[in-house]
Amino acid sequence: MLSNTQYLSSLKKEQELKQKWEKRKKELEKCLDKLTKALNTKEWLEQHGLPVYQQLQQEIEELSQKTKQLKCEIKNLFSECEKLREQNNSGNLRHVVYMLYTEQGLSIEQFAKLVDSSPEEILELTKDGIVTEALLERICSFFGISKTKEFMKYVRIII
Repeated sequence: MLSNTQYLSSLKKEQELKQKWEKRKKELEKCLDKLTKALNTKEWLEQHGLPVYQQLQQEIEELSQKTKQLKCEIKNLFSECEKLREQNNSGNLRHVVYMLYTEQGLSIEQFAKLVDSSPEEILELTKDGIVTEALLERICSFFGISKTKEFMKYVRIII
């Protein structure tokens, strides 16, 4: 279990790793598309015997190597991200908010004032898991963390 003083940095690291993981996944998709196109072109060149074949073969080998590296990196990033997610309990907004404001040494009243809220709203969040999107936005902004999909499931829609 992390001490309160390490929680915010661990949470931010987890979010950064997740963003890097998403970026690498997109990079892998592009690489796989290029590889597929190159392999299709290779088949055509083999049938028609064009001299560009060797150059294309080298490109295919490079793309294959890059694909392997990206897959390995994605697997490692995912594993590290999941480990931090489990350790941080970061999908649980109630836990995250409580840990973050207590880490700063703030009382519920002090924290509520800093995020332009009431202690009752903060208590409703930490106890019942209910928050408005505006308050969630202010909390994430205050701590410098991302407003994740997991956090959004706690949002109460006001009609």
